[in-house]
Amino acid sequence: MSRHIAWLLLLIPALATAQAPLVGLDEALRRAETENPQVEMAEWAVVAARARKWQAMSYYGPTFTLDANHLWWDEALEVSLAGDEPLDCSATPPPFDQICLGMSGPLVVRDQQTSSVTLMAVQPLTGLLPISQGHIATSHLQKAAELDQAAKHSDVAVQVVEAYFGALTAERMEEVASTVVANLESHERRAAAFHDAGLIQKNELLQIRVALANAKLGQRRASDGRDLARGLLAKLIGADEETVVPQDIAEEAILAPSTGSDGDASGGERPDVAAMEHRVAAAEAGKRAKVFELGPNIAAIAAWQRNEGMGSFAAPEATYVGLTANWQLWGWGRKHWALREATATARQAKVGLQAMTDAVPIEVEQSWDSVLASWQAYEVAQATDEQAQENHRIVSARFDSQLATATDLLDAESLLAQARMSRLTARYDYLTAVARWQRAIGAQVEPLRSEGASQ
Repeated sequence: MSRHIAWLLLLIPALATAQAPLVGLDEALRRAETENPQVEMAEWAVVAARARKWQAMSYYGPTFTLDANHLWWDEALEVSLAGDEPLDCSATPPPFDQICLGMSGPLVVRDQQTSSVTLMAVQPLTGLLPISQGHIATSHLQKAAELDQAAKHSDVAVQVVEAYFGALTAERMEEVASTVVANLESHERRAAAFHDAGLIQKNELLQIRVALANAKLGQRRASDGRDLARGLLAKLIGADEETVVPQDIAEEAILAPSTGSDGDASGGERPDVAAMEHRVAAAEAGKRAKVFELGPNIAAIAAWQRNEGMGSFAAPEATYVGLTANWQLWGWGRKHWALREATATARQAKVGLQAMTDAVPIEVEQSWDSVLASWQAYEVAQATDEQAQENHRIVSARFDSQLATATDLLDAESLLAQARMSRLTARYDYLTAVARWQRAIGAQVEPLRSEGASQ
């Protein structure tokens, strides 16, 4: 019964791996373009920027407003031109007698119920100057948001590449740890047989058993790290599953860096730099808008009115056109400080653009140096791994012949594990460095199809 339980425990990790979907690097990058939350936020930022631009454009045309009211007063308002005594209209010849009779009674100034409807159109005139600058600013900000979206795609792609190769590294670490455990178990069985035959001392057997216990603990930690790395990758690509399994990269698919790419690219294609340029233009337009707002605001108006219950002195219907002018002569420096703020914002944007422009070539050069250094480390790790394998084979054979001690065997085992991990880590570090370099120069992040790699 205990044997069946042990087999079941061994099969659980394999079953979990089988249920998790296998994802290649191209698929992970493609899914992240649409499913990553950061990318989705950038898309909504573009929608908001586009709405602000159309909102600014809406101020060019006239504004139409409709005002309507119906009021109940406490009493009607009436006046009498004849005073307290009624007028004597008997001697007045026609048709003036009728006018006299009308003046003898009270005149209605306002009924007890009144209603009014006003339709007005207002077209800004001098206000078109700051409006045009606001439109220019929001247009630049929309373009900046679109470029931010492209930059976010590159940033997320680099994050996916890092998480993808991080998950592969964790997976290979778990495999190496499992191999070390299997090797030590084999060594432990041979050492136990040698000890029973009196060929080695008890301390050598205990050394191998202690190393085996530590290796099993390391295998457990590596397994937990692998699961966490897979979960992080699943989150970045927006997978419905809680975990995904990255597909390994064959060594023949890794391209060496081209000697023709020396890292002198200025990063002129980077979307974040272009976005900053648009923000500078938007800030300049905002400053000009504040300058135009210092002058008077002149607008053309046209209105139609309909009145009911307003008495004899108000026309039931009226239409008028004209001009209105409004000029704030004193506002405690409100417009002055608004202009100062806009000027400082524009200057801040220019300084930020200059700082970014100065930093990009350095970033490109550093990222290219990292590509070259990681490739050299990868080549060294390949040779070291081959040497460690040969050393492990020789020491194992010498141990079987009692020509090497358990310490020698454990040293060879440790050296082999380190060499394998160095080779795997160097492979993934190189591909990650390529992705970061592509991001630095503004190219599409494709570490397996590097523009700086030889075909």
